[in-house]
Amino acid sequence: MLLLAKDWFKLTSGKATMKMNKRLSLILKNHLTQKEEKMSQSNTYKGIERGRAQFAYECVEKIINDGQFKHESEYKSYVTNVPMYIKTNGLGAALTFVNAKKTDDNKKKGYAYSKIYEHTFEYIQKFANHILKLKKEHKKHMVKSIISLDSPKYRALTIEILAFFNWLRKFADGLIEEEKTGIIEETAND
Repeated sequence: MLLLAKDWFKLTSGKATMKMNKRLSLILKNHLTQKEEKMSQSNTYKGIERGRAQFAYECVEKIINDGQFKHESEYKSYVTNVPMYIKTNGLGAALTFVNAKKTDDNKKKGYAYSKIYEHTFEYIQKFANHILKLKKEHKKHMVKSIISLDSPKYRALTIEILAFFNWLRKFADGLIEEEKTGIIEETAND
């Protein structure tokens, strides 16, 4: 049976059909709105920044709560300096420097660089995987993977890492207390 356009219009233009169409459109609109809302939370600027901030907070919290980590103040200092190294020398050179300075001995100051390298690797895996896909076995060769990127991806990754270090620095400044140097300031009683 072939329906002509005018016959279809007659069938679908009744009041019951109009109410049903309105209900369906509201249901569809609500469903799409909820779906868009979920997507926008992770894809909007606020959502991305919130994710960076949360991850940076967790990284600094791990440093503070790690009972064997003794160099919180060095970590704080290095996290503050790494963005300057990136801006001055480039991401590849800065991470090469961090990689060269890191050590697995948690009693040495270089262990703070190990944590920075580890946090950067985890950040790239979690938040910058659209730019560079790294697997756990690539941790040792992260710098090689970064310097082999084409120029637009390299710049995009640099911006991502700088944004991450911005949050890392803020939380390190706020959560890590300065070590007491033992110097007593004398006040003049004159």
